[in-house]
Amino acid sequence: MYKKSLSILFFLFVCFSSFAAEIQKVVDRGEKIEIQLNGSVAGNITEAYDEDSRVLFLEIPKASLNKKIGLADNPYIENFNMEDYGGSVGLTCRLKNKLSYKIEKGSKSVALVFQQGSGKKKLIVIDPGHGGKDPGAARGAYREKDIVLSVGKYLKEELGGEYDIIITRDTDKFITLSERPKMGNRAGAKLFVSLHVNAAVNTAANGVEVYFFSKKSSPYAERIAQYENSFGEKFGEKSSSIAQISGEIAYKHNQTESIPLAENISEKIARSLGMRNGGAHGANFAVLRGFNGPSILVEMGFISNASDVEKLIREEHQRQIAQDVAAGIREFFER
Repeated sequence: MYKKSLSILFFLFVCFSSFAAEIQKVVDRGEKIEIQLNGSVAGNITEAYDEDSRVLFLEIPKASLNKKIGLADNPYIENFNMEDYGGSVGLTCRLKNKLSYKIEKGSKSVALVFQQGSGKKKLIVIDPGHGGKDPGAARGAYREKDIVLSVGKYLKEELGGEYDIIITRDTDKFITLSERPKMGNRAGAKLFVSLHVNAAVNTAANGVEVYFFSKKSSPYAERIAQYENSFGEKFGEKSSSIAQISGEIAYKHNQTESIPLAENISEKIARSLGMRNGGAHGANFAVLRGFNGPSILVEMGFISNASDVEKLIREEHQRQIAQDVAAGIREFFER
Protein backbone atom coordinates (compact mmCIF):
# COMPACT_ATOMS: atom_id res chain seq x y z
CA MET A 1 0.00 0.00 0.00
CA TYR A 2 2.84 2.35 0.91
CA LYS A 3 4.63 1.64 -2.36
CA LYS A 4 1.39 2.13 -4.26
CA SER A 5 0.82 5.49 -2.58
CA LEU A 6 4.36 6.57 -3.47
CA SER A 7 3.76 5.52 -7.08
CA ILE A 8 0.58 7.59 -7.22
CA LEU A 9 2.33 10.60 -5.71
CA PHE A 10 5.22 10.25 -8.16
CA PHE A 11 2.78 9.99 -11.06
CA LEU A 12 0.93 13.10 -9.88
CA PHE A 13 4.23 14.94 -9.47
CA VAL A 14 5.31 14.08 -12.99
CA CYS A 15 1.94 15.10 -14.39
CA PHE A 16 1.92 18.35 -12.42
CA SER A 17 5.47 19.17 -13.43
CA SER A 18 4.54 18.76 -17.08
CA PHE A 19 1.58 21.14 -16.76
CA ALA A 20 1.75 24.42 -18.65
CA ALA A 21 3.63 27.28 -17.05
CA GLU A 22 1.37 30.30 -16.82
CA ILE A 23 2.28 33.54 -18.56
CA GLN A 24 2.27 36.20 -15.84
CA LYS A 25 2.99 39.42 -17.67
CA VAL A 26 4.50 41.06 -20.74
CA VAL A 27 7.19 43.65 -20.09
CA ASP A 28 7.57 46.25 -22.85
CA ARG A 29 11.05 47.79 -23.05
CA GLY A 30 10.62 49.27 -26.50
CA GLU A 31 13.12 47.36 -28.60
CA LYS A 32 12.65 44.32 -26.33
CA ILE A 33 9.35 42.69 -25.37
CA GLU A 34 9.73 40.08 -22.62
CA ILE A 35 7.08 37.45 -21.90
CA GLN A 36 7.48 36.24 -18.30
CA LEU A 37 6.17 32.88 -17.03
CA ASN A 38 5.80 31.46 -13.52
CA GLY A 39 7.59 28.30 -14.56
CA SER A 40 10.19 26.97 -16.93
CA VAL A 41 10.02 27.49 -20.67
CA ALA A 42 9.80 23.96 -22.02
CA GLY A 43 10.47 22.66 -25.52
CA ASN A 44 11.18 24.50 -28.73
CA ILE A 45 9.37 27.68 -29.67
CA THR A 46 7.61 27.53 -33.03
CA GLU A 47 8.35 30.57 -35.16
CA ALA A 48 6.94 31.74 -38.50
CA TYR A 49 7.40 35.07 -40.26
CA ASP A 50 5.75 36.23 -43.49
CA GLU A 51 7.91 38.87 -45.20
CA ASP A 52 5.12 40.22 -47.39
CA SER A 53 2.65 40.96 -44.58
CA ARG A 54 5.41 41.36 -41.94
CA VAL A 55 3.34 39.17 -39.58
CA LEU A 56 5.29 37.24 -36.94
CA PHE A 57 3.85 34.19 -35.19
CA LEU A 58 5.31 32.45 -32.13
CA GLU A 59 3.96 29.43 -30.28
CA ILE A 60 5.25 28.79 -26.75
CA PRO A 61 4.77 25.11 -25.86
CA LYS A 62 3.52 23.88 -22.46
CA ALA A 63 2.35 27.36 -21.56
CA SER A 64 -1.04 28.75 -20.54
CA LEU A 65 -2.71 32.14 -20.57
CA ASN A 66 -5.39 32.53 -17.93
CA LYS A 67 -5.93 36.25 -18.27
CA LYS A 68 -5.93 38.69 -21.15
CA ILE A 69 -2.59 40.46 -21.44
CA GLY A 70 -2.40 43.47 -23.70
CA LEU A 71 0.41 45.70 -24.82
CA ALA A 72 0.45 49.47 -25.05
CA ASP A 73 1.72 51.22 -28.17
CA ASN A 74 5.13 49.89 -29.13
CA PRO A 75 7.23 51.71 -31.75
CA TYR A 76 8.29 48.45 -33.39
CA ILE A 77 5.11 46.39 -33.74
CA GLU A 78 1.38 46.53 -34.48
CA ASN A 79 -1.59 44.35 -33.56
CA PHE A 80 -0.08 42.44 -30.63
CA ASN A 81 -2.26 39.46 -29.68
CA MET A 82 -1.86 36.42 -27.41
CA GLU A 83 -4.14 33.39 -27.35
CA ASP A 84 -4.30 30.21 -25.26
CA TYR A 85 -4.45 27.11 -27.47
CA GLY A 86 -4.91 24.66 -24.62
CA GLY A 87 -1.41 23.37 -23.94
CA SER A 88 0.42 26.21 -25.68
CA VAL A 89 0.18 29.95 -26.19
CA GLY A 90 0.31 31.69 -29.55
CA LEU A 91 1.57 35.22 -30.10
CA THR A 92 0.87 37.18 -33.27
CA CYS A 93 2.10 40.66 -34.15
CA ARG A 94 2.92 42.72 -37.22
CA LEU A 95 6.36 44.26 -37.41
CA LYS A 96 6.85 47.82 -38.57
CA ASN A 97 8.65 48.24 -41.88
CA LYS A 98 12.43 47.71 -42.16
CA LEU A 99 12.84 45.66 -39.00
CA SER A 100 14.67 42.48 -38.12
CA TYR A 101 14.16 40.51 -34.93
CA LYS A 102 15.59 37.72 -32.82
CA ILE A 103 14.15 35.51 -30.10
CA GLU A 104 15.85 35.18 -26.71
CA LYS A 105 14.78 32.21 -24.62
CA GLY A 106 15.42 32.40 -20.88
CA SER A 107 14.70 29.88 -18.15
CA LYS A 108 11.35 31.53 -17.36
CA SER A 109 10.93 34.03 -20.17
CA VAL A 110 10.74 34.48 -23.92
CA ALA A 111 11.81 37.80 -25.42
CA LEU A 112 11.47 39.44 -28.81
CA VAL A 113 14.32 41.81 -29.63
CA PHE A 114 13.95 44.23 -32.56
CA GLN A 115 16.59 45.92 -34.67
CA GLN A 116 16.34 48.55 -37.39
CA GLY A 117 17.04 47.24 -40.86
CA SER A 118 15.53 44.11 -42.36
CA GLY A 119 17.59 41.04 -41.67
CA LYS A 120 17.03 39.61 -45.13
CA LYS A 121 17.09 41.43 -48.44
CA LYS A 122 14.14 41.01 -50.74
CA LEU A 123 14.85 39.22 -54.01
CA ILE A 124 13.96 40.92 -57.31
CA VAL A 125 14.12 39.55 -60.86
CA ILE A 126 15.30 41.96 -63.55
CA ASP A 127 14.45 40.57 -66.97
CA PRO A 128 15.97 42.29 -70.03
CA GLY A 129 13.73 40.98 -72.80
CA HIS A 130 14.76 39.10 -75.94
CA GLY A 131 18.48 38.40 -76.54
CA GLY A 132 20.69 36.20 -78.71
CA LYS A 133 18.92 35.04 -81.85
CA ASP A 134 15.88 37.11 -80.80
CA PRO A 135 16.66 40.81 -81.43
CA GLY A 136 13.19 42.05 -80.50
CA ALA A 137 12.02 45.20 -82.22
CA ALA A 138 14.54 47.05 -84.40
CA ARG A 139 15.03 50.37 -86.16
CA GLY A 140 18.07 50.47 -88.43
CA ALA A 141 21.09 49.50 -86.34
CA TYR A 142 19.22 49.89 -83.07
CA ARG A 143 17.84 46.71 -81.52
CA GLU A 144 15.52 46.24 -78.56
CA LYS A 145 17.66 43.48 -77.06
CA ASP A 146 20.67 45.83 -76.74
CA ILE A 147 18.77 48.75 -75.24
CA VAL A 148 17.00 46.69 -72.58
CA LEU A 149 20.17 44.81 -71.63
CA SER A 150 21.93 48.12 -71.02
CA VAL A 151 19.05 49.44 -68.87
CA GLY A 152 18.86 46.11 -67.04
CA LYS A 153 22.52 46.32 -66.03
CA TYR A 154 22.10 49.89 -64.81
CA LEU A 155 19.01 48.85 -62.84
CA LYS A 156 20.99 46.04 -61.20
CA GLU A 157 23.62 48.59 -60.18
CA GLU A 158 20.95 50.86 -58.74
CA LEU A 159 19.29 48.18 -56.62
CA GLY A 160 22.18 45.81 -55.87
CA GLY A 161 23.12 47.32 -52.53
CA GLU A 162 19.56 47.21 -51.16
CA TYR A 163 18.11 44.03 -52.68
CA ASP A 164 19.22 40.63 -53.85
CA ILE A 165 19.02 40.58 -57.64
CA ILE A 166 18.53 37.90 -60.27
CA ILE A 167 19.10 39.21 -63.78
CA THR A 168 17.79 36.74 -66.34
CA ARG A 169 20.58 37.64 -68.75
CA ASP A 170 23.61 39.90 -68.45
CA THR A 171 24.97 39.02 -71.91
CA ASP A 172 23.50 38.77 -75.39
CA LYS A 173 21.99 35.30 -75.03
CA PHE A 174 18.63 33.76 -75.82
CA ILE A 175 16.36 32.63 -72.98
CA THR A 176 12.87 31.23 -73.49
CA LEU A 177 9.85 33.10 -72.21
CA SER A 178 8.94 30.27 -69.83
CA GLU A 179 12.41 30.05 -68.27
CA ARG A 180 12.55 33.73 -67.31
CA PRO A 181 9.81 33.69 -64.62
CA LYS A 182 10.90 30.21 -63.51
CA MET A 183 14.25 31.67 -62.44
CA GLY A 184 12.42 33.89 -59.98
CA ASN A 185 9.93 31.26 -58.82
CA ARG A 186 12.67 28.77 -57.98
CA ALA A 187 14.47 31.35 -55.85
CA GLY A 188 11.34 32.74 -54.16
CA ALA A 189 11.63 36.22 -55.71
CA LYS A 190 9.22 38.91 -54.49
CA LEU A 191 8.99 40.95 -57.71
CA PHE A 192 9.51 40.40 -61.45
CA VAL A 193 10.37 43.36 -63.72
CA SER A 194 10.64 42.74 -67.46
CA LEU A 195 12.22 45.44 -69.64
CA HIS A 196 11.15 46.02 -73.24
CA VAL A 197 10.93 48.59 -76.03
CA ASN A 198 7.73 49.01 -78.00
CA ALA A 199 7.20 49.27 -81.77
CA ALA A 200 4.33 50.18 -84.07
CA VAL A 201 3.61 50.49 -87.79
CA ASN A 202 2.44 54.02 -87.09
CA THR A 203 5.70 55.88 -86.46
CA ALA A 204 3.81 58.62 -84.63
CA ALA A 205 3.04 56.20 -81.77
CA ASN A 206 5.22 57.16 -78.82
CA GLY A 207 5.62 57.19 -75.06
CA VAL A 208 6.25 54.93 -72.11
CA GLU A 209 3.74 52.29 -71.02
CA VAL A 210 3.92 49.81 -68.15
CA TYR A 211 1.93 46.58 -68.05
CA PHE A 212 0.76 44.19 -65.36
CA PHE A 213 -0.61 40.69 -65.85
CA SER A 214 -4.32 40.52 -66.51
CA LYS A 215 -6.40 37.78 -68.10
CA LYS A 216 -8.64 40.51 -69.53
CA SER A 217 -7.37 43.54 -71.37
CA SER A 218 -8.33 46.33 -73.74
CA PRO A 219 -7.96 45.65 -77.48
CA TYR A 220 -4.90 47.91 -77.54
CA ALA A 221 -3.17 46.19 -74.61
CA GLU A 222 -4.04 42.79 -76.09
CA ARG A 223 -2.27 43.74 -79.33
CA ILE A 224 0.85 44.75 -77.42
CA ALA A 225 0.83 41.46 -75.48
CA GLN A 226 0.31 39.46 -78.67
CA TYR A 227 3.22 41.29 -80.27
CA GLU A 228 5.61 40.45 -77.40
CA ASN A 229 4.29 36.88 -77.10
CA SER A 230 4.82 36.38 -80.83
CA PHE A 231 8.58 36.40 -80.36
CA GLY A 232 8.27 33.23 -78.30
CA GLU A 233 6.19 31.66 -81.05
CA LYS A 234 8.75 32.73 -83.64
CA PHE A 235 11.54 30.99 -81.78
CA GLY A 236 9.77 27.74 -81.09
CA GLU A 237 7.81 28.27 -77.87
CA LYS A 238 4.03 28.52 -77.81
CA SER A 239 3.08 31.25 -75.38
CA SER A 240 -0.16 29.41 -74.64
CA SER A 241 1.89 26.60 -73.08
CA ILE A 242 3.03 28.94 -70.28
CA ALA A 243 0.46 28.37 -67.56
CA GLN A 244 -0.81 30.91 -65.06
CA ILE A 245 1.05 29.65 -62.00
CA SER A 246 -0.94 31.46 -59.29
CA GLY A 247 -4.42 30.55 -58.10
CA GLU A 248 -7.32 32.97 -58.39
CA ILE A 249 -6.84 34.59 -54.98
CA ALA A 250 -3.09 35.04 -55.52
CA TYR A 251 -3.76 36.32 -59.04
CA LYS A 252 -6.06 39.05 -57.72
CA HIS A 253 -3.61 39.93 -54.95
CA ASN A 254 -0.66 40.13 -57.34
CA GLN A 255 -2.65 42.27 -59.74
CA THR A 256 -3.69 44.65 -56.96
CA GLU A 257 -0.04 44.95 -55.89
CA SER A 258 1.25 45.44 -59.44
CA ILE A 259 -1.10 48.19 -60.65
CA PRO A 260 0.15 51.10 -58.48
CA LEU A 261 3.77 50.09 -59.17
CA ALA A 262 3.10 50.16 -62.92
CA GLU A 263 1.37 53.54 -62.71
CA ASN A 264 4.16 55.03 -60.61
CA ILE A 265 7.01 53.88 -62.85
CA SER A 266 5.26 54.98 -66.04
CA GLU A 267 4.75 58.45 -64.57
CA LYS A 268 8.35 58.72 -63.35
CA ILE A 269 9.96 57.76 -66.67
CA ALA A 270 7.65 60.00 -68.70
CA ARG A 271 8.34 62.98 -66.47
CA SER A 272 12.14 62.47 -66.39
CA LEU A 273 12.56 61.95 -70.14
CA GLY A 274 9.83 64.33 -71.31
CA MET A 275 7.87 61.51 -72.95
CA ARG A 276 4.18 60.82 -73.28
CA ASN A 277 2.88 58.92 -70.28
CA GLY A 278 0.92 56.03 -71.75
CA GLY A 279 0.02 54.83 -68.25
CA ALA A 280 -0.53 51.35 -66.85
CA HIS A 281 -2.40 48.59 -68.67
CA GLY A 282 -3.39 45.03 -67.90
CA ALA A 283 -2.59 42.40 -70.52
CA ASN A 284 -1.93 38.69 -70.88
CA PHE A 285 1.84 38.73 -71.27
CA ALA A 286 3.22 35.18 -71.21
CA VAL A 287 6.36 36.21 -69.33
CA LEU A 288 4.28 37.77 -66.52
CA ARG A 289 1.74 34.97 -66.48
CA GLY A 290 4.37 32.48 -65.35
CA PHE A 291 5.57 34.41 -62.29
CA ASN A 292 4.14 33.69 -58.86
CA GLY A 293 4.05 37.22 -57.47
CA PRO A 294 3.66 40.90 -58.40
CA SER A 295 5.14 41.61 -61.82
CA ILE A 296 5.33 44.37 -64.41
CA LEU A 297 6.55 44.77 -67.98
CA VAL A 298 8.05 48.16 -68.84
CA GLU A 299 7.76 49.34 -72.45
CA MET A 300 10.28 52.18 -72.20
CA GLY A 301 9.30 53.88 -75.44
CA PHE A 302 8.77 53.18 -79.13
CA ILE A 303 11.83 52.22 -81.15
CA SER A 304 9.74 53.00 -84.24
CA ASN A 305 9.40 56.65 -83.17
CA ALA A 306 12.27 58.99 -84.02
CA SER A 307 11.98 61.09 -80.85
CA ASP A 308 11.69 58.10 -78.50
CA VAL A 309 14.56 56.15 -80.01
CA GLU A 310 16.90 59.12 -79.75
CA LYS A 311 16.29 59.08 -76.01
CA LEU A 312 16.41 55.32 -75.61
CA ILE A 313 19.88 54.92 -77.15
CA ARG A 314 21.58 57.58 -75.01
CA GLU A 315 23.47 56.31 -71.95
CA GLU A 316 22.35 59.14 -69.68
CA HIS A 317 18.72 58.42 -70.52
CA GLN A 318 19.16 54.68 -70.02
CA ARG A 319 20.62 55.39 -66.58
CA GLN A 320 17.72 57.73 -65.84
CA ILE A 321 15.20 55.05 -66.76
CA ALA A 322 16.99 52.64 -64.42
CA GLN A 323 16.90 55.25 -61.64
CA ASP A 324 13.18 55.83 -62.16
CA VAL A 325 12.36 52.11 -62.13
CA ALA A 326 14.53 51.66 -59.02
CA ALA A 327 12.76 54.55 -57.26
CA GLY A 328 9.39 52.99 -58.04
CA ILE A 329 10.53 49.63 -56.69
CA ARG A 330 11.81 51.19 -53.45
CA GLU A 331 8.49 52.96 -52.94
CA PHE A 332 6.67 49.69 -53.68
CA PHE A 333 8.47 47.83 -50.88
CA GLU A 334 8.45 50.76 -48.44
CA ARG A 335 4.76 51.57 -48.65
